[in-house]
Amino acid sequence: MALLIASFALLATSCAGEESVGPISTDAKSVGAPSFEAESFSHGEIALADLSGKPVVINFWFPSCPPCRAELAGFEWAYKHFGPVGMEFIGVQQLGLDSAVDGQRFLEELVITYPNVPDINNTIQHDYKVLYYPTTFFLDVNHNIARKWVGQIERKELLEILKQLTTYYPTENAESNNKFTNH
Repeated sequence: MALLIASFALLATSCAGEESVGPISTDAKSVGAPSFEAESFSHGEIALADLSGKPVVINFWFPSCPPCRAELAGFEWAYKHFGPVGMEFIGVQQLGLDSAVDGQRFLEELVITYPNVPDINNTIQHDYKVLYYPTTFFLDVNHNIARKWVGQIERKELLEILKQLTTYYPTENAESNNKFTNH
Protein backbone atom coordinates (compact mmCIF):
# COMPACT_ATOMS: atom_id res chain seq x y z
CA MET A 1 0.00 0.00 0.00
CA ALA A 2 2.84 2.39 0.86
CA LEU A 3 4.38 1.70 -2.56
CA LEU A 4 1.08 2.53 -4.24
CA ILE A 5 0.81 5.85 -2.37
CA ALA A 6 4.42 6.71 -3.17
CA SER A 7 3.84 5.91 -6.85
CA PHE A 8 0.76 8.15 -6.92
CA ALA A 9 2.67 10.97 -5.25
CA LEU A 10 5.45 10.72 -7.83
CA LEU A 11 2.97 10.66 -10.70
CA ALA A 12 0.94 13.54 -9.27
CA THR A 13 3.97 15.79 -8.90
CA SER A 14 5.39 15.01 -12.32
CA CYS A 15 6.23 18.10 -14.24
CA ALA A 16 5.87 18.64 -17.90
CA GLY A 17 6.34 21.76 -19.95
CA GLU A 18 3.86 24.32 -21.09
CA GLU A 19 0.82 23.27 -23.07
CA SER A 20 -0.80 26.06 -25.01
CA VAL A 21 -4.48 25.86 -25.87
CA GLY A 22 -4.62 28.30 -28.74
CA PRO A 23 -3.65 31.96 -28.76
CA ILE A 24 -4.93 34.33 -26.15
CA SER A 25 -7.99 35.65 -27.93
CA THR A 26 -11.77 35.76 -27.86
CA ASP A 27 -12.00 33.51 -30.92
CA ALA A 28 -15.28 31.56 -31.20
CA LYS A 29 -13.22 28.35 -31.43
CA SER A 30 -11.79 28.90 -27.94
CA VAL A 31 -12.42 26.27 -25.29
CA GLY A 32 -14.68 27.53 -22.50
CA ALA A 33 -13.53 26.92 -18.94
CA PRO A 34 -15.77 24.73 -16.78
CA SER A 35 -17.67 26.81 -14.24
CA PHE A 36 -17.44 25.98 -10.55
CA GLU A 37 -18.40 27.19 -7.09
CA ALA A 38 -16.58 26.33 -3.89
CA GLU A 39 -16.10 27.58 -0.35
CA SER A 40 -12.62 29.11 -0.04
CA PHE A 41 -10.30 28.87 2.93
CA SER A 42 -10.59 32.57 3.80
CA HIS A 43 -12.50 34.49 1.10
CA GLY A 44 -16.00 33.00 1.38
CA GLU A 45 -17.80 31.42 -1.56
CA ILE A 46 -15.91 31.58 -4.87
CA ALA A 47 -17.87 31.23 -8.11
CA LEU A 48 -16.16 31.53 -11.46
CA ALA A 49 -19.37 33.02 -12.91
CA ASP A 50 -19.09 35.93 -10.45
CA LEU A 51 -15.80 36.94 -12.08
CA SER A 52 -17.38 37.57 -15.47
CA GLY A 53 -15.48 40.03 -17.65
CA LYS A 54 -12.17 39.49 -15.82
CA PRO A 55 -9.20 37.36 -16.78
CA VAL A 56 -8.66 34.54 -14.27
CA VAL A 57 -5.68 32.41 -13.30
CA ILE A 58 -6.57 29.01 -11.80
CA ASN A 59 -3.70 27.07 -10.23
CA PHE A 60 -4.12 23.43 -9.14
CA TRP A 61 -1.80 22.35 -6.30
CA PHE A 62 -1.45 20.31 -3.12
CA PRO A 63 0.76 20.87 -0.05
CA SER A 64 3.08 17.85 -0.35
CA CYS A 65 3.94 18.69 -3.99
CA PRO A 66 7.44 20.28 -4.06
CA PRO A 67 6.95 22.09 -7.42
CA CYS A 68 3.64 23.48 -6.12
CA ARG A 69 5.39 24.88 -3.05
CA ALA A 70 8.13 26.38 -5.21
CA GLU A 71 5.80 28.31 -7.53
CA LEU A 72 3.24 29.72 -5.07
CA ALA A 73 5.40 32.74 -4.15
CA GLY A 74 5.28 33.76 -7.81
CA PHE A 75 1.50 33.55 -7.85
CA GLU A 76 1.31 35.63 -4.65
CA TRP A 77 3.57 38.23 -6.27
CA ALA A 78 1.38 38.25 -9.39
CA TYR A 79 -1.79 38.55 -7.28
CA LYS A 80 -0.43 41.62 -5.52
CA HIS A 81 0.62 43.26 -8.79
CA PHE A 82 -2.14 42.21 -11.21
CA GLY A 83 -5.06 41.86 -8.79
CA PRO A 84 -5.47 45.63 -8.35
CA VAL A 85 -5.99 46.02 -12.12
CA GLY A 86 -8.70 43.36 -12.37
CA MET A 87 -6.98 40.01 -12.81
CA GLU A 88 -8.36 37.29 -10.56
CA PHE A 89 -6.43 34.40 -9.02
CA ILE A 90 -7.85 31.17 -7.62
CA GLY A 91 -5.88 28.30 -6.15
CA VAL A 92 -7.49 24.85 -6.11
CA GLN A 93 -6.15 22.30 -3.63
CA GLN A 94 -6.35 18.66 -4.66
CA LEU A 95 -7.43 16.55 -1.71
CA GLY A 96 -6.09 13.03 -1.29
CA LEU A 97 -2.55 12.93 0.00
CA ASP A 98 -3.24 16.08 2.02
CA SER A 99 -6.36 17.22 3.86
CA ALA A 100 -8.07 20.61 3.68
CA VAL A 101 -6.58 21.34 7.13
CA ASP A 102 -3.11 20.62 5.67
CA GLY A 103 -3.94 23.02 2.82
CA GLN A 104 -5.00 25.80 5.18
CA ARG A 105 -1.81 25.42 7.24
CA PHE A 106 0.27 25.35 4.04
CA LEU A 107 -1.26 28.61 2.78
CA GLU A 108 -0.75 30.28 6.17
CA GLU A 109 2.87 29.09 6.33
CA LEU A 110 3.63 30.52 2.88
CA VAL A 111 1.52 33.67 3.53
CA ILE A 112 -0.63 33.12 0.44
CA THR A 113 -3.45 35.68 0.43
CA TYR A 114 -5.28 35.14 -2.86
CA PRO A 115 -8.42 32.95 -2.78
CA ASN A 116 -7.86 29.20 -2.56
CA VAL A 117 -10.42 26.43 -2.35
CA PRO A 118 -10.18 22.82 -1.25
CA ASP A 119 -11.51 20.68 -4.10
CA ILE A 120 -14.00 18.59 -2.13
CA ASN A 121 -14.59 15.33 -4.05
CA ASN A 122 -12.01 16.55 -6.62
CA THR A 123 -14.77 17.66 -8.98
CA ILE A 124 -13.01 20.83 -10.17
CA GLN A 125 -9.84 18.90 -10.98
CA HIS A 126 -11.94 16.32 -12.84
CA ASP A 127 -13.81 18.97 -14.84
CA TYR A 128 -10.51 20.61 -15.85
CA LYS A 129 -8.93 17.20 -16.61
CA VAL A 130 -5.94 17.87 -14.35
CA LEU A 131 -3.58 14.89 -14.24
CA TYR A 132 -0.29 16.48 -13.12
CA TYR A 133 0.63 18.98 -10.44
CA PRO A 134 0.99 21.82 -10.50
CA THR A 135 -1.23 22.78 -13.43
CA THR A 136 -2.31 26.33 -14.22
CA PHE A 137 -5.09 27.58 -16.48
CA PHE A 138 -5.16 31.12 -17.82
CA LEU A 139 -8.66 32.30 -18.74
CA ASP A 140 -9.39 35.33 -20.90
CA VAL A 141 -12.12 37.86 -20.04
CA ASN A 142 -14.75 35.57 -21.60
CA HIS A 143 -13.47 32.68 -19.47
CA ASN A 144 -12.16 30.76 -22.43
CA ILE A 145 -9.02 28.76 -21.70
CA ALA A 146 -6.33 30.91 -23.26
CA ARG A 147 -3.39 28.83 -22.03
CA LYS A 148 -2.62 25.83 -19.89
CA TRP A 149 0.70 25.31 -18.13
CA VAL A 150 1.55 21.86 -16.80
CA GLY A 151 4.38 21.75 -14.25
CA GLN A 152 6.11 24.43 -12.23
CA ILE A 153 5.96 27.89 -13.79
CA GLU A 154 8.70 30.40 -13.10
CA ARG A 155 7.90 34.04 -12.43
CA LYS A 156 9.35 35.12 -15.81
CA GLU A 157 7.01 32.82 -17.76
CA LEU A 158 4.08 33.72 -15.51
CA LEU A 159 4.67 37.43 -16.12
CA GLU A 160 4.84 36.94 -19.90
CA ILE A 161 1.51 35.10 -19.97
CA LEU A 162 -0.17 37.61 -17.65
CA LYS A 163 0.99 40.48 -19.87
CA GLN A 164 -0.84 38.81 -22.76
CA LEU A 165 -4.07 38.60 -20.76
CA THR A 166 -4.20 42.26 -19.79
CA THR A 167 -2.98 45.63 -21.01
CA TYR A 168 -1.61 46.40 -17.55
CA TYR A 169 1.60 45.02 -16.21
CA PRO A 170 4.11 45.92 -13.53
CA THR A 171 7.03 48.14 -14.41
CA GLU A 172 10.55 46.83 -13.90
CA ASN A 173 10.57 48.23 -10.35
CA ALA A 174 7.16 46.81 -9.40
CA GLU A 175 8.73 44.65 -6.68
CA SER A 176 9.46 47.76 -4.65
CA ASN A 177 7.12 50.51 -5.80
CA ASN A 178 3.93 48.66 -6.87
CA LYS A 179 3.50 50.89 -9.98
CA PHE A 180 1.81 49.73 -13.15
CA THR A 181 2.11 50.68 -16.77
CA ASN A 182 -0.85 50.76 -19.16
CA HIS A 183 0.07 49.76 -22.72
